[in-house]
Amino acid sequence: MGRKSYIGLSAFLIFVLTLLCLVFLPLQVWSKQIQTVLPKGVQVREVSGHWWSGQALIDAEGVTEPLQISWTMPSICQPVEWFVQHSQVKGHGRIRPSVFSVSTWVDEMTIHPNLLRSLFFPRAEKITGSLIEIKSWSSQYSFSKQRFTEFSGRADWSSGELSYGFNSNKYVANVQQWRIEGTLYEDLPTIELISVSEGALLDAMLRPNLDLEITIMPKLIQLFGYHWPGRPEYPAFVMLKPLFDSH
Repeated sequence: MGRKSYIGLSAFLIFVLTLLCLVFLPLQVWSKQIQTVLPKGVQVREVSGHWWSGQALIDAEGVTEPLQISWTMPSICQPVEWFVQHSQVKGHGRIRPSVFSVSTWVDEMTIHPNLLRSLFFPRAEKITGSLIEIKSWSSQYSFSKQRFTEFSGRADWSSGELSYGFNSNKYVANVQQWRIEGTLYEDLPTIELISVSEGALLDAMLRPNLDLEITIMPKLIQLFGYHWPGRPEYPAFVMLKPLFDSH
């Protein structure tokens, strides 16, 4: 074996050893890097373990206590299983990262409706009612195409109440058989809030710049007792909610 072959082999071994050291480093070392890819309003309080098995405490805006998230990989050929524990949300699912894409599944989850307030109803004083139940949800993001290639699911909210105050008045909307559907609309992941009796109430679309575009339909406004003079099939208004810091 020539000198160049030895140099090449040594460089390859150094690369492999460096990569293994990075992979096997505890996640505490990567906490700052993990924080940079999280949405605005989400903070890592504590993280431990490794990429294939660990746990974390996450603070989220509008949530009164940290989310407990854990994950484990049954084998190298299977997706990573993840679990969420909180007084207002519980669930489990799977995630499979690869060089080309990352696939995520929500196998089962229950969510307290008040958690919707910070994301979709920031002006609401209180949201109560039955738990929102997710039976299945799946998505796939392609790194090469830089877009979602799959996004689908459904959640059901059987009954509840939304209330908020304005000018010393209290407005209440009753929830009866609402559902949340996830779809791909023009390659953009979209969540639609639908009343079985009233039709579409709201939809939220994740735009390419990672802003959440929320469209409020007149029927949602009318549920609070407001009169809407426009046509019911046209949006009442649209607002943008940045999910990540601009910097």
